Amino acid sequence: MPPLTALLIVVPFGFVASTLIMALCLGIGLLAFWLQDVAPVYWVWQKLMFVLGGLMLPLALYPAFIQQAAAFTPFPSLLAAPASFVLGTSLATPGALIRSLILWSGVTAFAVGWMFRRAIARVTINGG
Repeated sequence: MPPLTALLIVVPFGFVASTLIMALCLGIGLLAFWLQDVAPVYWVWQKLMFVLGGLMLPLALYPAFIQQAAAFTPFPSLLAAPASFVLGTSLATPGALIRSLILWSGVTAFAVGWMFRRAIARVTINGG
């Protein structure tokens, strides 16, 4: 059983991360306005989440270039970093994880908002 302090740290991060994952899935769903079938996009996103989020193997076991590539994606902040608090390995400090989640939330909100406005314009142009 993880310590209570770890659980108190992980629960808010888990809530924010799951909300961000849902927003990213919403963005993938909005791609249907342009791609018709978004299943391949979801499959690729899911596999990237497995690999770069540390679900297949802990990120520390990957080669350095994959660890560096993962740092430029939201996946470690969504999966590996919150889980590291429970496991006691602490991939990131709580402050760094908060900054990362805020950054990726802003980027995702901007991208999904932009895609939604473009999708609405496309529906309106094509007759509603």
